[in-house]
Amino acid sequence: MWPIFTLLAAGLWLVAALLFHRRSSDPGEAQPRRLADGWEEGETAYIAFASSPNKCWKALGPQTSVTNGVALVIWDCHNADKFLVPSNGFGMIRLERDKRFCLDAPGGTHQLQVWHCDDAPGTNVQFTLPTPGNAGAVKPAQASMCVDIPSGDTTNGRKLQQWDCNDARVLQNMQFVVRATSRCVWDVWEDWADCQFCKKRRIRKEVPQDVVGKDKITCHARESEVIACETTECEKF
Repeated sequence: MWPIFTLLAAGLWLVAALLFHRRSSDPGEAQPRRLADGWEEGETAYIAFASSPNKCWKALGPQTSVTNGVALVIWDCHNADKFLVPSNGFGMIRLERDKRFCLDAPGGTHQLQVWHCDDAPGTNVQFTLPTPGNAGAVKPAQASMCVDIPSGDTTNGRKLQQWDCNDARVLQNMQFVVRATSRCVWDVWEDWADCQFCKKRRIRKEVPQDVVGKDKITCHARESEVIACETTECEKF
């Protein structure tokens, strides 16, 4: 009797297991899987103005905290924000210092702001943007608008906006460079230029750091330093 009872119990267990597996794997009941950290983050990057690549995006406000509705502004790159950008050129643009917050482009307005990624309408936080290392427009997914610097004004704190991508008068103001922060470093300062109007200037540029494949890396940023000339040099003018 025991062998028969054992075989019967085993058969009942196998049938129950198959039914449970079928129920739990039923495609009709499956839920879409969401990544723990949201969309793939891609690369950490500065987003710089192509015409003035030492000017970058920044979320206005204290570095220690981020709140919904903070404006997106232009700022000197060395004090600007880093962003997590999708490597394939489409998706969310997250703040590196607080990954819960994304660039948000409210529909029907010219406004740009930072908003909690999970609380904003999905279409507001999806963007097409140049892939890292390339220049181009940054375009909200839901409208024929692009991120724009009004009048090309790069004064620190100038708010960025959404504007008609097809407005030929301001196309230059909609060009941005996504440059990965981990790939470029500052080169040494160049020599001081000759004194002009009692001032002299020197510049330095970003160059690819010593990494594999650096011949494929393009660096764009440059900055300048201006000081007063020596008194004897000024006497020439």
